[in-house]
Amino acid sequence: MWVCSGIQFIRFGVVTSFNFWLPSLLVSDRGLSLQTAGFITAMGAALTVPSNALGGYVSDRLKNPPLIIGAAMAVLACTSASLVLVHSLPLLVLVVAINSIFVQIYFGPLFFVPVEVLGQRVAGMSTGFSNMFANFGALVFAYAIGVVKDQAGAFTWGFLAISAACMVGLLLSVVLARMRNKALAAQHVQELARERPHSCQRLI
Repeated sequence: MWVCSGIQFIRFGVVTSFNFWLPSLLVSDRGLSLQTAGFITAMGAALTVPSNALGGYVSDRLKNPPLIIGAAMAVLACTSASLVLVHSLPLLVLVVAINSIFVQIYFGPLFFVPVEVLGQRVAGMSTGFSNMFANFGALVFAYAIGVVKDQAGAFTWGFLAISAACMVGLLLSVVLARMRNKALAAQHVQELARERPHSCQRLI
């Protein structure tokens, strides 16, 4: 649960940072008009809409939620850094588009893992606990980027910090995968142990 909470902290921090600060970055750092910045932001929001369902579908097909989480974190680490390093407008639009697809694609898989490992009896508690950390992440990231922007005069260091946070999220996804595999293996052993007495009774 703690590992998922750490990833949730990063996930919603990244989401809030892009939703809140991307238009300002496009206008103040890239010199785009409000109309152009609004169009790019709206395009990103449109691409994010189907990504939630897509991530859940792929996760269900592969039966490997941590893989989706880790892949998304890796992509977001690249797009967050590229956003402040790329100057060509077509490339900038491409970066925003890719980022928008992956920023929420692992939403479903991340909420599913605690329920899968801990069971339905603590589904509400595990979801609420993780979501609490997600909201903390939104608060910290949104405020911190504003502070960095005021101090540095640009968003460069703030979005590079987001990229570094996504790398931490990638490492946490590896830890999560190992913990999940161990937990599921233990559950499988327990299920086999329960089935053996029943099979013996049938033979008797």
